[in-house]
Amino acid sequence: MILITNKDIAENGNQLISSGYKGKAIVAFVDMLGFSQEILTKWDDVEFNPLQRIMEINGFMDLAKNGSIDHTFLDYDEKTILGKVKYPEVITISDSFVFVQTLDDDTDITFILSLLAVTGSIIELWRISKDKGFTIRGGVDFGELFYTPSEIIGPAFIDAYNLESKIADVSRIVYSKKISKMIYDKYITLHPTLKDYLLRYFKNDIDNYIILNPLVPFGFSSDAILNEALNDFNVMMNSINNHNARNKYVNIIDHIEKKNRELSEFEMFNK
Repeated sequence: MILITNKDIAENGNQLISSGYKGKAIVAFVDMLGFSQEILTKWDDVEFNPLQRIMEINGFMDLAKNGSIDHTFLDYDEKTILGKVKYPEVITISDSFVFVQTLDDDTDITFILSLLAVTGSIIELWRISKDKGFTIRGGVDFGELFYTPSEIIGPAFIDAYNLESKIADVSRIVYSKKISKMIYDKYITLHPTLKDYLLRYFKNDIDNYIILNPLVPFGFSSDAILNEALNDFNVMMNSINNHNARNKYVNIIDHIEKKNRELSEFEMFNK
């Protein structure tokens, strides 16, 4: 029997910490709505197998990350590059997706581009999830984090999880008050087109939390694409026999039905 001393344990713990990232990061915790019920009721379903669908979603996210080195943000001419930022790392736990965007520096532009990159990856996830018969719910926060490809620990992860599980409630992506305030403080320094990105990507919801604008993932400028998404979400909702579960689809359906394409007001970030 090998004798393991407290010194050995402490040294190994320190080595594990030194092998990861410990610092500031933007973290998103995103969950698939209805997946657990599908696993319990359709595990052996041949045509609409939930395991097959979630693995296809995971595979798509891998291909999206490995196929592009960066998220790139363009000016209105679609040629001028306003900024590039690396894809966030993704950890999957069953039907949950954790996006981690570590920050190399604390400049305004780095934070905003990193936030938009996390948001862009959530948009990709929401699109493919909808195509596979699911919708999502999530929370996004910023703060201290320890991260490796197999471990994630820290206040930012806990806060993002709490936003998803306790605040988001319905099918929406909620951003923390801390992130809203940081956008508000950094907004004046940004290129005008990046300001428009923020005012298009984000909306103020009825509880004064900033959310990802549901029109953006599903065809912001196209009525035909929005109507297709609207139909898909109605089909999902109508297939559910539980009132509480059905209500989780009402918010996104309402946003898409209204098709409000007006840019948001800057002051929403200060509420």
